[in-house]
Parts: sequence; C-alpha cells; structure tokens
Amino acid sequence: MLVAFNALDVAEFGQPVMDLDEVTSALQADLAWVAVDGEVVGFASVSAKGECETVADPSYDPALREALLDLVIGEGRALGA
Repeated sequence: MLVAFNALDVAEFGQPVMDLDEVTSALQADLAWVAVDGEVVGFASVSAKGECETVADPSYDPALREALLDLVIGEGRALGA
C-alpha cells in the first residue's frame, strides 16, 4: 500500500510525502477497501467524520479510479457527509 501512496505523492508533489505510519493510519479508517489484482492497485476509505480518500495506481485501468470514487461518494453520503 505504501507503494501506491508513494506513486500518488510523486505524481502530485514530485516526491513521496506519506510514511508507513500515515498509511497504516489511513488503513484503520472506519470503512476501508483495498483493491488487489495480484498486487495492491488501489485503496479507498471513508471515516465517520466524512473524510474520504482514494488512491489508485496511475498505470492501472482508469475505471478503478472511477469505481473507488463512486464507492466513497456513496458511503460518505450514507454517513451523512
């Protein structure tokens, strides 16, 4: 999972920003999903506070990004976010 977050950070900030403790914390969200296809290719989470996050391997099928986003939007709305 750290690899996926690092890839996102490099694309967004030019270098890795999150460390293993931050990724571990994200995985402990109230609702969290990890997409696996032989390796981790994406992650989504929704906290009870309404904080939503999605991360997808940019080289993976772009449909995964849309599916993860749809998932967190639906779950976030269900929690009243």
